[in-house]
Amino acid sequence: MKTVSIFEANNHLSELLLYSVSEQLPILLTEDGEAKGVLLNIKIFEALVHSWKYKNRDLMPLNELQVKLQRSFAEAGYESRDKLVELVQEIKREMLEERV
Repeated sequence: MKTVSIFEANNHLSELLLYSVSEQLPILLTEDGEAKGVLLNIKIFEALVHSWKYKNRDLMPLNELQVKLQRSFAEAGYESRDKLVELVQEIKREMLEERV
């Protein structure tokens, strides 16, 4: 990440923005050697906004998730505990085979 003083950034804003766009990197803005802000191109900004929205989304209530999982497993033919255990064991075997 490139570091630039706020004074320098003020005098070279368009060049710094072009640099951020072409290199896909943020630019750290400093004042008296202390970080004060960041210059971002739009792609980085949108990625940050998207990840923030994703992180702060409402989660499905646990009981609703449980019901949906049970329904999905039943529809796929795993309606009993024993069949689910067999599925897990099969997945473990496949994972072990992939490691060898």
